[in-house]
Amino acid sequence: MSECEPLWEMETYWRELQLFHIAREGNRHRFYRDARGLVTIGIGHLVDRGDGASHAQRRDVAESFARANASHFRTADGGRASPAQVLEDWERVHRGSVRVGQLQLPQEGIDALYTQRVRGYLDEMYNRRPFSSCLPPRIQMALVDARYNPARVSLYPGEATRGGDAAERRERESVRAMWSALDRDSPEAPLHYNPRAALELFRQIWRGRGGPVYQNRHTWRVSQFEQGVATMLADDESRFHELIDDLASGR
Repeated sequence: MSECEPLWEMETYWRELQLFHIAREGNRHRFYRDARGLVTIGIGHLVDRGDGASHAQRRDVAESFARANASHFRTADGGRASPAQVLEDWERVHRGSVRVGQLQLPQEGIDALYTQRVRGYLDEMYNRRPFSSCLPPRIQMALVDARYNPARVSLYPGEATRGGDAAERRERESVRAMWSALDRDSPEAPLHYNPRAALELFRQIWRGRGGPVYQNRHTWRVSQFEQGVATMLADDESRFHELIDDLASGR
């Protein structure tokens, strides 16, 4: 099993994950509207709301984004954009007045947005499931992508056992069981720890969701998870042999 090191400090894996997301989401330097008509930029970074929100609520999202990120944007003459200019650019794309924005977000700005987003997902995972920082990096990559584009599946369904239809209840139970099967150091590990079972649950939870493009994405996730499980099993076997050697030597 990997050392307990944040994924963003493992440069090779971090860059591989980013390149995967660029291939799936694009790497756009100007505001545009995605397939759902929502304003987006960078590596699939949504600057909008798609939950039936009003224009005012969607504009609030854009205004907050503009205040936080305006310094990254460049005008046509290469100068730094103001928050007002970023918001105006967003409005033009949002209204459909133009297909893409006029302001440009350089690659370092795109990388900063990506890092902020993915580190946020990782911080959330490490806080909610502390043992996850010790999982092999490829399992962490698979779980991050499941959070990046979850297809309406919550990685942290809470403890509620009621609510929703039977399929939703089974889904929540499967996600909880997956986490338990990955936690080798839990007091309940003798009953629940099973990396192979975790892999199969992960495979099943997202199977059939979305269309063919999403399922191709899930195939990649499963391959990463599978490699991570192989690492866990090899580590378990090594630990077992070390224990046998210690017992044999009387240590």
